[in-house]
Formats: sequence, C-alpha cells, structure tokens
Amino acid sequence: MRGSSLAFLRKQNLCSLGGLVGRLSSQSRRFSSKGKLSLFPTQGDTESAYSFLFLHGGWEKASSWENTAKYFSAQGHNTGTLSFSGFDNSKTRSQNETTTIHGLVEEVQEATKELGSLTVLIAPCLGGFVAQKYLESWNVAALVLINSFPPNSEALLRRIAGLNEAESFDEKSLSKYGYSGIFSSLVGKPRLTIETEKLFDTSGSNFDLNSAQAHLQAPTTALAIDIFNNPVHFELNHVPTLVIRSEKDRIIEQEDVNEIIAFHQTEDAVEIKDASHLFILDNPAASVDLRKAIEEWFGRNFLTR
Repeated sequence: MRGSSLAFLRKQNLCSLGGLVGRLSSQSRRFSSKGKLSLFPTQGDTESAYSFLFLHGGWEKASSWENTAKYFSAQGHNTGTLSFSGFDNSKTRSQNETTTIHGLVEEVQEATKELGSLTVLIAPCLGGFVAQKYLESWNVAALVLINSFPPNSEALLRRIAGLNEAESFDEKSLSKYGYSGIFSSLVGKPRLTIETEKLFDTSGSNFDLNSAQAHLQAPTTALAIDIFNNPVHFELNHVPTLVIRSEKDRIIEQEDVNEIIAFHQTEDAVEIKDASHLFILDNPAASVDLRKAIEEWFGRNFLTR
C-alpha cells in the first residue's frame, strides 16, 4: 500500500503548483483561526514542488524551527513555520484563548492550503499529535514525526503529570502545573509545565538556559486534557512517514515510538545520537543530523526512479 501511494504522488502534475509557488513571499500571516504562518520561499537554484511545513511542540515556540525551515528553503523547498494559537504567554492573548485539538488541526489545514497539496508535515512533540489528528480528515504528501506524542497519549501524559491510572486526569489534578517550574512568569490559563532537565541536555558546558528560555512556552492544561480524551483514529495511513527519536529524550520513551511505528505501519525510523527532547535549541550537531536524516529519507522516497 505504501509503495502504491508513493507512485501516485510521483505521477502528480508538479508544474500545476507553479502559480502558487510564485506567489509565496517571505512574510507572516495570521489566520482567522488565530494561528500564525511564517513563510520562507525557496532560495535554491532549483524549485521543488514539495513544500515543508514545520509545526512546533508543546514547550518550544515556532521560532525554534526557523533555521531548519530556512535551511530547506535554501535546498529548493518553499517552507513555513506555524505558530499555534493558545500557546502565547502574554497577558493580552493567553487569558482569553481557548485552544482545542480541533482548532489546532484547522490551523494546520489553513497553512497547508497556503503551501499547496504537496506539503510535507514536519512535526515534533505535541505538534506531532496535531499532525496525526490532521490525517483523520485530510492528507499530505509525507509526514515526519520528531519526538512525537503517540496516537494515544494517555500513558505519556500521565507520566508527564506524575499521575497513576487510578487518578483522574483533569483540571484539578493538573492544577499544580499552573504558574510553576521554568515557566514561573506565566500569566493567564494554567499551563502544563515540565522540568528543564527533561527538555534539555543540561550537562553540556555550552548550555545556556537563559537563551533557551526565550524560545519556551507551554500548552494549557485544558489542551492536555483534550489530547488525553481524543486519541487519533483512522484505519490506515497511506502517507509516507518518517519517525525520529532523540537518544537522550527523557519525555518520549521507546514504547511511544513503537506505538507510532506500528500505527503508521512504517519501517522508516531514525535515532538522533546524543540528543535531548529539545535538541533543536541546545545541540547544533543534532540539528544537522536531523536535516541529514530528512534529506536522505526524502531523496530516497521522492527523488529516485
């Protein structure tokens, strides 16, 4: 099935996207659904029909992925980073926004409309869960999941919150996460925070927590509950899928990765050595390895034959 899907994608009239590609410019667009898409048009000598859309995870901002998006823009892809609504920590926005998985999926839909039908979704952490929920209703050219939440994130969220199976997963049980930890300055709705040492490899001599914190945010506890109660459901994913996990990730465990691989029926899995959950912020070498892994997989599946 996966092979026939690839063949179908290669038969598309790639030139039909020329008009859309030509209209892309380096800018940011805020959607009616409150998501914000930053566009990085191709800077390469050749122009690929495949666009790359980068989502962000639960605890980092979309800006964390800009350098990676710009790298693939230089390789000939139109790229974009999507900043989800409801993660903003400022007084003016976070107090009144109610974010749901359905709403985030709609933001992805608006962004993929902008980038075209041959969009590759590249999604870390919580963004990976949103990308998988997106596939319940729509399709993309390919999917790259990086340290992603699994399709059923109940066990993962219980581990993060320190709640056993006998305890309720609700606002009351999660209230201890509001205004705490590394996000002590947060205002507005209660947030699901997490310890610094679980996000980063803090052992390195070059690690700068103050610099990293500028790129951090957190999902509301209400969104975490929505994820908990709404696992991903679809019969079979025909989308080519690459699964990437960090060797030193202290949030996503091997059992989560195994669930993702089985769910998407993919054999394409890569481990990034000496990388933390948020290696995109603390490990430039791991970020280079990520780019290489995506390039090799993409070239093998879409640029051969």
